[in-house]
Amino acid sequence: MRVAILTLLAALAFAAGALVPASLASAQDDPPERRCAALMACESWEINHAYTVQYENGCGANCSVSYWVRDPGDGRVLVSVTGVRSATVAVRGLNRESHPDVRIIAPRYGPMDARCCPAVIVDTRYVWDAGEAALVVSDERVIPTGQADFEVLHEELRDQGYTIYSDAP
Repeated sequence: MRVAILTLLAALAFAAGALVPASLASAQDDPPERRCAALMACESWEINHAYTVQYENGCGANCSVSYWVRDPGDGRVLVSVTGVRSATVAVRGLNRESHPDVRIIAPRYGPMDARCCPAVIVDTRYVWDAGEAALVVSDERVIPTGQADFEVLHEELRDQGYTIYSDAP
């Protein structure tokens, strides 16, 4: 009985961890270390505009992409999305002093989702909080995967003045 309860608690803890959205802002994720030499296939780049946007796409046993949006002044990671199959990062404007909005469109996996097939795509908008000197979540839109059309989402971003960094189709 005790083993069954411990197993159930472990499964619940794992499921709760799996529900953490991939697109949450995190200053805890380190910027990319150039891991390409250790992977079968890898691509990485960095662009400096309003923020420093870093990208890495790597394949070992599985392929995944990661983005880091960093403060160009002190190098802090302001927001990131790591280890997902596909994502879009978009920045509204190129002026560093204005601390423009950032949008991340990325999969959110539920506890029963296979690695290939997230239940939803989440479009999260981050805005600058001067008091915290950080990007914070302003709002998010949850889109069922079957209704997510990246072409339409990217057009919407362009219409709103965002520069798009994306590996999504």
